[in-house]
Amino acid sequence: MLVVAVVAVTLVLAGTLAVALRAHVARTHVQAAADLAALAAAQSLVVPTGLTTETTGRACPLAVEVADRHGARVVTCVVGQGGVVEVVLETATSLGAARATARAGPVDASGPR
Repeated sequence: MLVVAVVAVTLVLAGTLAVALRAHVARTHVQAAADLAALAAAQSLVVPTGLTTETTGRACPLAVEVADRHGARVVTCVVGQGGVVEVVLETATSLGAARATARAGPVDASGPR
């Protein structure tokens, strides 16, 4: 009887660990996608003539494209002051949604962290 109990506890612990690991992998994946989307959007703003309506208008569609290629969905995308882009991405997992936020832009525009 003791052997059965030990096996049962081991299986429960292994299952719990597998679920936690799956959640961590999903969170890491969506964070990487958010970082890439923010960087791509911020990079699209860098032009010799500076920020214009034309350049800021293409940043978020590019973030959406990058996120989509990584299996994530853009929840919000904001082009802020000085060309700082902040994106929030989400992806569905078997445990619910995994969400991540990333910011990218010029160092002098982003201010202290």
